[in-house]
Amino acid sequence: LAGAELFGHRQGAFTGATRGRPGLFREADGGTLLLDEVAELSLGIQGALLRVLQEREVRPVGEERPVPVDVRILAATHRDLVADVRSGRFRQDLLYRLDVVTLNVPPLRDRPEDIRPLAEHFCARFSDRFRLGEVRLSERVLNWLQTRPWPGNVRELEHAVERLVALGDGPVLDELPGETVGSVDDAAGIGLKERMAAFERGMVKNALDHCGHNQSAAARRLGVSRVTLIDKMRKHGLR
Repeated sequence: LAGAELFGHRQGAFTGATRGRPGLFREADGGTLLLDEVAELSLGIQGALLRVLQEREVRPVGEERPVPVDVRILAATHRDLVADVRSGRFRQDLLYRLDVVTLNVPPLRDRPEDIRPLAEHFCARFSDRFRLGEVRLSERVLNWLQTRPWPGNVRELEHAVERLVALGDGPVLDELPGETVGSVDDAAGIGLKERMAAFERGMVKNALDHCGHNQSAAARRLGVSRVTLIDKMRKHGLR
């Protein structure tokens, strides 16, 4: 399946292949293909990938003739590939082929100056997603975020800010995560229930703001009864 995803396949080439697919390499022909977490590929797929990089052509599963491709490759991994080569988990010849220009991204704890702009970016993104209007993080929260070690790096920071926005209150979020919404070390972020509640709260708040907090008009705008609107306001702590 990994080979079919990368290199394409002919209709009927394997069970479940009800239609053919060009594969990611052919879709990226003339452009760039990012292979994220390349170290997780099996040794067999690593060998097939090496052949593609060397010969600049792919052989779709079930096809007899190769197809030429011109693709620039970016490969990313959180693993130590040199150590993986020594342990037999990664092909040395593939490492040599990929290791042309290497960019080492330091962990977030080693670049604390990036935390503030990232946090503000994520705050704006989730404020828009949950339809909360303009929401920003207070200096107290931003300073606190900059003191965290962030073992999960940018993804953990993103989830922490999502939780702050979804469960916070007011245009300026000033309560630290541990005070109201639990630990930010939960790298999985918030669940579907919390996301839906945040979106609903944003819809209600926007309707109230748009209608000058006239509950009857806001209810009509949302397509619900005034009693339902009041229940939603009480549920989400809106006045």
